[in-house]
Amino acid sequence: MRGGVVVAIALGLVACGSHVESGTVSPSPSLSASATATASPSPTSRTVAFPDLPLIVGTRSGDLYPSFANGQPSGPRLHVCDSHVRDLTAFGRQALFFCGDATSTLYLWDGASGKVSALATDVTLAAFDGLGGIVYVALGADALPAPIPTTRLVTRDLRTGATRDIDERFGVAFELRLTGEGVAVWRPKNSLSFVRSDAEAGTWVWIGGTLRKFSQHRLIDGGKGRDVLESEPGGSCCRYVVWRTMAEQRVTPNSVSDERPLAMLEDGRIVAWRPERGEFDGAIVVYNAGVIERMDRGLFSSFRVIRAGDWLVGQETGPAGTLRAYRISDGAFASVPIGEVTTLAVLGPK
Repeated sequence: MRGGVVVAIALGLVACGSHVESGTVSPSPSLSASATATASPSPTSRTVAFPDLPLIVGTRSGDLYPSFANGQPSGPRLHVCDSHVRDLTAFGRQALFFCGDATSTLYLWDGASGKVSALATDVTLAAFDGLGGIVYVALGADALPAPIPTTRLVTRDLRTGATRDIDERFGVAFELRLTGEGVAVWRPKNSLSFVRSDAEAGTWVWIGGTLRKFSQHRLIDGGKGRDVLESEPGGSCCRYVVWRTMAEQRVTPNSVSDERPLAMLEDGRIVAWRPERGEFDGAIVVYNAGVIERMDRGLFSSFRVIRAGDWLVGQETGPAGTLRAYRISDGAFASVPIGEVTTLAVLGPK
């Protein structure tokens, strides 16, 4: 019965149970938009050819490719799955991935050796910790009469294979991502099956052997006390951008109904996506110290966004899927049919 609930748990279930160390969090419900200057968006988008990028690419046919060039996967093909590859995440020259929708085995691709190894089963989510290990979510104990088991947050040292359970509860994580603050563990207040208390909802960060409460909002990017976060939507809409330094501040104007943060740049600027005429038609907004510096109108997707140097890439899903890219330095857009691509991640240099 366990295998049948893996996908549901990956979608996020309410957290309850054991207490985990909590840090100080600035209150969020009273956040108001900062005084934001109005910038006129570019009247039409500037489009360029889709760039060659250092990506590891998974495909519908179960193959991995170590680069993306000329608008398609390139480099030596490695067949790793009987079905499609999903949920790639990479750090350096290593990548984690799953095969198909019905399986829960976590695999590791190692670029140095070219080998693939199975790490764990009954896994729903995984991320590198940036310190030679990974953090993942695995099924826990059956908790009858509850219709689902608990889930466990686990660390694994990739050098020794040693594992350690960090936490166990219903819906221990909805999302894992490596940030400059550590591994961000996102637990939304509203999920498919539960509503969490404010105390149990928000972003938790795993760093230095400790899991601590970081914010009520979803941590997207940043580090060293300078971060960008996203508010939790009400229903399927809407979100706003939160800038965090010593405190948290909403930067999306109150007049804007929906805006999603994409990246925190090295110079402290924030890049966000503002959909206007549908999910994929709108403007990229660049904030500098909470003030709009530039708006570039074009087509983009805020789904599964990755950053490769000067480029942000998102996946527009659907029958005729498209990879949408944006060049940060000059506001240019690019696109290419998604073709056989199912998942992407950024690789480090060789």
